[in-house]
Parts: sequence; structure tokens; C-alpha cells
Amino acid sequence: TGQNIITVGDGNQINIKYKEAAEALIELRNAITKSQDLDEEVKLEVVSDIDSIQGQLAKPNPNKTVISSLWNGIHKAASVATLADVITKVSPFIIPLFS
Repeated sequence: TGQNIITVGDGNQINIKYKEAAEALIELRNAITKSQDLDEEVKLEVVSDIDSIQGQLAKPNPNKTVISSLWNGIHKAASVATLADVITKVSPFIIPLFS
């Protein structure tokens, strides 16, 4: 679309410098929606929070406080055994966004 904006996943637009983080979030989002260990309400909340982080990644300077808060909730909800591997894989891409 723009010089520094790309479209990933379900049409989310993000700043190209956050491409790896956005792709990792897409993988996490897919794992969460397929999870048998989370009820539908929790899935909806977590997916909404992932989408909110994706929205922050469209900005040249994402709000670190917002990302940190959202990630803490996502991490807590997705820490069930079946999602632990995905969380471990995604964390290195997200934590630097707010550290």
C-alpha cells in the first residue's frame, strides 16, 4: 500500500519493520483459534488483543505500554500446555516491542 506499510494475514496493515512480529502473531492467532483447551470467550478476547497489537504495528512508533499490557494478557491466556510452544516461538518477536 505505502512505502513502509505492508498487508499481512487477514488484511492487517503493518509497518514493514515489524513484519516478523506480525507473522509470528498470525501464527499464534491461528493456534489459538484451533485450540481445544480454550473456551470460545477466551479465544475471542485473545484474538481481539492480537488484532490490537497488529494495529499498533501499523504505527511508526507503536505504543509500548499498550503492547505490553495486551501481550501480558495474551501470554497468560495462551500459556496452556498445547500453546506453550507457539508462545515460546512468538515471544522473542513481541517482547522487544515493549522492552
